Amino acid sequence: MGEPASPIRRRADALRNEQAILRAGARLLADDPGASMQAIADAAGVSRPTVYRRFPSRDVLLAALGQAMADEAQALVEAAADSDAPAAEALAGLIRELGGVAERYPVLFQLLRMRHASDRGGHPKRPVTPGLAKAFDRLVRRGHRDGSIRTDLSPLALRPMVFGSLVASLTASDAPDPRKVANAVAETLLRGVTPRAT
Repeated sequence: MGEPASPIRRRADALRNEQAILRAGARLLADDPGASMQAIADAAGVSRPTVYRRFPSRDVLLAALGQAMADEAQALVEAAADSDAPAAEALAGLIRELGGVAERYPVLFQLLRMRHASDRGGHPKRPVTPGLAKAFDRLVRRGHRDGSIRTDLSPLALRPMVFGSLVASLTASDAPDPRKVANAVAETLLRGVTPRAT
C-alpha cells in the first residue's frame, strides 16, 4: 500500500480540482445555463461529490466564478499600473487583456446580457472594487506624470469610461469575439485619452 498523500499534496490536488471545476462551469453554463452539476463534474474530470464539496449549489459556483474573474481583473490592473510602459499604452494593453478575461468567463457575460435585456435597456451595473479602483487610479496618475494621458481626464472620470464602455460592448446582444470587442474599445479610447498634438 502506498504512502498517504501529504497535506501539501492534498491541497495542491484540491486547488487543481477547483480550477478544473471553475473552467468547466464557465464554459458549460455559458452554453447551457441549466447544465447539471454532474455534467460540470464530468467536464472537469472529477466526481460529483467533489464538485458539491466545494460548490454546494449553482449559485455558489457562479459566485466563485465572479470572484475568480474579479481577481484576474485586479491582477491585470495592478500589473498595468506597475509596468514600465507609457501609461496610455499600458491602459490599452489592459483593456485588451480584460477581453481575454471575458473570453474565459463567458457565462458571466451571458448573465449580464440577460440582465441588460430585462432592464429595459439600462446598462448592467457591475461595481468596480475598491482595490481595482485604487490600482486604476495609480495608472491614470502615472499617465498624467509621463504625459501619455490627458491631465484634464481624472481617474474618477476615466473609470466609468473604460469599464463602462468595455462591459456595455461585451454585453451587447450581437457582440462578436470578446478579444475583438476589447481591441476596438482599446483603440477608440486610446485616441480619446492621449493628449492632442499642438
